Amino acid sequence: MQSYAQLSKMSGMDGRLSLRLLVGTALAMLAIIVAASWWRAAWIDGAVVAAMAAVLAVVGWRLGRALERDAAVRRQVAAADARLRDAIDNLSDGLLLWDADDRLVVVNPSMARAEAAHGFDRRVPLEVGATFEALIRQRVLAGLIAVAPGTEELYIALRIARHRSPTGEPIEERYASGEWVRVTERRTGDGGVVTIVSDITDMKRTEAEMRYVNERFEAQAQGMVAAAERLQQANRAAEAARIAAEAANRSKSEFLTTMSHELRTPLTAVLGFADVIVNPIFGAETPAQFREYGSYIKSSGDHLLMLINDMLDLAKIEAGKMELRETDINLDTAVHAVLAMTKERAHMQGVSVAWRVPPDPIFLRVDEIKLKQSLINVVANAIKFTPARGRIVLDAASTPDAVDIRVIDTGIGIKPEDIHKVFEPYTQIDSAVASLHRGTGLGMPLCLALMQLHGGTVLIESAVGFGTTVTLRLPADRLVPALAAAS
Repeated sequence: MQSYAQLSKMSGMDGRLSLRLLVGTALAMLAIIVAASWWRAAWIDGAVVAAMAAVLAVVGWRLGRALERDAAVRRQVAAADARLRDAIDNLSDGLLLWDADDRLVVVNPSMARAEAAHGFDRRVPLEVGATFEALIRQRVLAGLIAVAPGTEELYIALRIARHRSPTGEPIEERYASGEWVRVTERRTGDGGVVTIVSDITDMKRTEAEMRYVNERFEAQAQGMVAAAERLQQANRAAEAARIAAEAANRSKSEFLTTMSHELRTPLTAVLGFADVIVNPIFGAETPAQFREYGSYIKSSGDHLLMLINDMLDLAKIEAGKMELRETDINLDTAVHAVLAMTKERAHMQGVSVAWRVPPDPIFLRVDEIKLKQSLINVVANAIKFTPARGRIVLDAASTPDAVDIRVIDTGIGIKPEDIHKVFEPYTQIDSAVASLHRGTGLGMPLCLALMQLHGGTVLIESAVGFGTTVTLRLPADRLVPALAAAS
């Protein structure tokens, strides 16, 4: 096809040629007329002929000017056409121009490059002069455009209808090779159609990635919502379990309090009569066998009373009703009192118990009865689980952070995995010695609870066959340094 610039160039050359021919013709006619006037020798006829020649020259001059203006217009049109062609050639998007008969007349370089990149130019090339209907049908039936199987004819009909009635609304098409394009069509002034084809593959890929990310986020959000709901359900279940446990604990504490009261009342009478049997107060001598029986009754009753008291104390602590009656005490005095109360039991077990008196006296602000009770429980356990000829040593030391009271024995020791069981109420550690000394398993749990009331704790270090060290640790603010200095 010849461009508008070529046509305009040819038109300008024709105009200049016509002007020259007209001027030459006018001069030739004038020469002929002058020659004829000489021959005819008629001055009147010569004048008329001269006038006619002058008129003809004026007409020729005006015609020449018109032809020159037409040539200038043609040159301007050619320049505008060149600029338009340059813009079309440098357009980044593909461009197709169809005439009023719906035949392809222009394919810009960008479109040609895209066709070559997709391999379409080898299968269904965009040939100038081909109709839109023929090209779209060939491309769909050749499988170049992704169309659902069985809908090819419907797609072709819809696409032709939109092409013949363009609205400027973009259409997105996906090629079978996976690329996406956006097609925008508008009607031209001469009844044709201009088609702009833009590659949107990267945009579609980005959209797909964004959809994937959004779906992941949505799935995670739904998972978090579900987890939050499960957590709420678990919290509600835990709260219900806590309320039920508190109710059960209150019921247990109330039961223990009631039973302990009901047991202690008759037990006090039993202990009183047993004491009378062992130590007669009415002057009559009790037979030796009766005194032996009375001592058994009193020993068992004392043990039972101690267990009942432990159960009551633990129930009070669990219910939050235990209160401390704090006073300033000398630790040395309290330890000697504990040793005196456990001396007989240690003697019967064949175990020695010693107190390493600290170099500086230690004064504490504590509940003296509760501290002694804790020490008695620990020392009693050490005596129980230390074989004959074993040793138990008590010592104490203070640091800037705490006051430690230790009970060190050479007993059977505890397995590392069983240490936590020591602080579980009503729990006994399985061992040969423990089977000979059955108890309620309240001594150490009660000791820990009493220390925690003081703001402290209980620590255990043990090795099987080498003994156990139990540390009653009190916070440093339990020290009374002024009394220690005064002593």
